[in-house]
Amino acid sequence: MCIRDRSTWGYEGQFVGRKRQGKGRFYYTSGGFYEGDWKCGKMEGQGILYYSNNKIAYEGQWEDDRFHGKGTMYNDSPSILEGEFDYKDFETLGDFWITYEGDFRNDAKDGIGKLVLSNEERYEGEFEDDRVHGIGRFYTKNGEFIVGEWVDNKLDRTIQQQ
Repeated sequence: MCIRDRSTWGYEGQFVGRKRQGKGRFYYTSGGFYEGDWKCGKMEGQGILYYSNNKIAYEGQWEDDRFHGKGTMYNDSPSILEGEFDYKDFETLGDFWITYEGDFRNDAKDGIGKLVLSNEERYEGEFEDDRVHGIGRFYTKNGEFIVGEWVDNKLDRTIQQQ
């Protein structure tokens, strides 16, 4: 076990030899911290990343110090979206989202996931390399939905609209 001053970065937890292994907590100089599983000195397995205000930033699976597998990402300070989001162009998303829950690969949204916007609209479907990419369904505030295919964050074709 490593004892450290909480005002600086450091690690407290289990070691095998000189490598972090097992359960532990790593403190960043920014004030945030990671708490969870370690393997061969890297964040690996289940873990939670916290913002400096102690709110959860990410909770889920890790591999090689990256979000990888199933997880949930939380926006610490989402912008409030007044009105409807232009679901045809996710390039304009900015900070108008609250959570993303789904698959990650190498720190990016990649696979199947659900993105909840700050105006309560949401997208459920495929992501690739941190972009809306593939078949998905966008739900509007009034309960309607659009099934479509997005390519690189842009709606390429509408399959169904209700």
